[in-house]
Amino acid sequence: MQISKISICNQALVELGADTISSLNESTTESTLCSVQFDPTRRELLRLHPWNCALKYTELALQANKDPNSNYNYQFKLPSDFIRLISVNNDLDYKIIGTNIHTNKNTCFIKYVFDNEDVSTWESYFIAVFVLLLKSKISYPITKTRSMQEMVYKIFLNTLEEAKIIDGSEDILDQIPESGNMLLQAREY
Repeated sequence: MQISKISICNQALVELGADTISSLNESTTESTLCSVQFDPTRRELLRLHPWNCALKYTELALQANKDPNSNYNYQFKLPSDFIRLISVNNDLDYKIIGTNIHTNKNTCFIKYVFDNEDVSTWESYFIAVFVLLLKSKISYPITKTRSMQEMVYKIFLNTLEEAKIIDGSEDILDQIPESGNMLLQAREY
């Protein structure tokens, strides 16, 4: 099955016992809820963790005019798809003000989480967490049950932690020593 906005919405709807949709433009409650909640839910989830499927590196454009109220010498325009900053030139001395980064360096390379709208590039664990968060947002209007909404949100929080661990572990080089080496290292101390 090819992943699409509709298939993701339908996962949440089926789990709630609701009717599935074939378009986000249908005149049904399910379609309206998914249409209204999909993009804000994506942006909310992307802000919660530096997901590997939504990372970018870029050099920012220097703004011609320096902000007279800023304590920094330079300002750079954030990308239009910016969600969350991860790092700036390996520099800790910067400030985000509005849609600009202010810094004392005359170049600005950033690593950031971007608003990844291409669901075909999402990792399976990201999709699973997204479905749960979407499901928690649309559950009350569909089921009229607060306990269902609360239960789904608790499951979302647990699954989110697991997904963050999986996603974060993909950045680490496998440096686990062989078991024999661990025993030798332990004996040396």
